[in-house]
Amino acid sequence: MLAQFESKRLLISTVQSTHFLLDGHIIELLTDRTTQYLPPHWRGIATPHQARGWIAERLKEGGVYALSLKETCGNTFIGFLFLQGINGSAKPREVRVGYILSEKYWGQGLVSELIASVVETLQINNTITAITGGVSPDNIASVKVLTKNGFIYTESSDTTDFYTYTY
Repeated sequence: MLAQFESKRLLISTVQSTHFLLDGHIIELLTDRTTQYLPPHWRGIATPHQARGWIAERLKEGGVYALSLKETCGNTFIGFLFLQGINGSAKPREVRVGYILSEKYWGQGLVSELIASVVETLQINNTITAITGGVSPDNIASVKVLTKNGFIYTESSDTTDFYTYTY
């Protein structure tokens, strides 16, 4: 698993446990607006116990990375990056990418910058052949982030459209 990487404005650091210091960040992050296009079990996280359960489930699914601002030396948490397929010593050929960003930081180009950094970092550090991101067709901002970074629409399933970046 990648331990840490960065973009121009972001530090992207692996999360390895359900540390209690994340509880408040998770509760604050998972608002009705930030989770509106995400699975129902991501909503209604209001207690430290629920927050630890939520992050434990994300850790089971794959790599989880905390996003923070470089300008604050990593002291300002702003969201999470999820990379499924990256685990332990296994080097997967295809990776699923997901992210969630605090509302306070929407509209600043941070997610586009994040995805560009993911594409570059995975190309350099792994034998990845493709990265796929699933988005709700109604989530126009996320569709733009993926297409801006070279992802191409590949298929739909239920309420999710999938976009893939192929190396």
